Amino acid sequence: DADLVTYPVNPQVHAFDDRSLFETLPMLAETVATARDFLGNVTLCVGPVTLRPRFNPHTGVPDPGSESRLPSNVDSRQMSLLAAPWTLGALKHLLESRIDNLTLFATVGSTGVAEHEAGSRNPALFPSIPGAVYPLYHVLRWVSDFRGGQVLPCRSGSPDVEGLLLESNGRRRLLVGNMTASVQAVRVDGFGVGRYVRIKELNENNATSAGTDPEAFHKSPGLLREVAGDQLSLALLPYQVSVVDTDGDTECG
Repeated sequence: DADLVTYPVNPQVHAFDDRSLFETLPMLAETVATARDFLGNVTLCVGPVTLRPRFNPHTGVPDPGSESRLPSNVDSRQMSLLAAPWTLGALKHLLESRIDNLTLFATVGSTGVAEHEAGSRNPALFPSIPGAVYPLYHVLRWVSDFRGGQVLPCRSGSPDVEGLLLESNGRRRLLVGNMTASVQAVRVDGFGVGRYVRIKELNENNATSAGTDPEAFHKSPGLLREVAGDQLSLALLPYQVSVVDTDGDTECG
C-alpha cells in the first residue's frame, strides 16, 4: 500500500580504494532488481547517492572529523576529476534500470556539486576552488539537457569504460567515461558513414577552467568530426568524460 519506496546508496563500506569505487557501479542495477522483486511496480526512488555513508550507523550522525581528518561523510575525491566518470556510471546503471526518481549528492559544499563561495572548510584536506563547480557537475548538466527524453541501451566491452546514450526530440547524446587512471582507446560503433558529430571533452587539461567558468565551457561548440566507416575512435585521458552529440538514427555498440 506504499505510495513510494526509496533507499540511499553509497559505494564505500568495506573497501575505499579508487578501483573498488568503480567496481560497485554495476551493482547499483542489482539493487534496483532486488527492490523490484520485493516491491513489484511501486514507485521506486533511489537517493541520495553519495560517495561516503551519510552517517555512522551506530550513532545516527556523521563523525565530525578534525583539522587532520575529514568528516566521515566527506570524500576528498568529491571535487576531483575521478568523481565525474563515477557519476556517469552511477547514472547509467540506475537510469537504465528504469527507476522513477533519482537524487544525487548535495547542492554545495564538500558533499555537493559545487564549492561554497567562501571556499573549503578544510583546504588542506579538501583543496577545492572557492565558488567553482566540481567536475561531476558537468556530467549532471549534460544529462539534464536531455530531461524529458529517454535512455537507450548502450553496452561497453570493457569494465574500464562506461557509456550512457540519451535521446530527445530527434537528438542523441553519448557520454563516455574512462573509469581508470590510464589512457583508454575507445571505438564507438553505429554512427553511420558520413555523419558529423560534435565532441566535448572534460579531462585533466580543462577541468579547472571548466570549474571556474562553467557557462563558457558549456557554450563552446566542441570539436566537429566526421564519422567514417560507421565507427568513431576516441582517446580518453585518465578519468576523462567525453560527450558526443548527433541527431537522427544512431546505435551505440
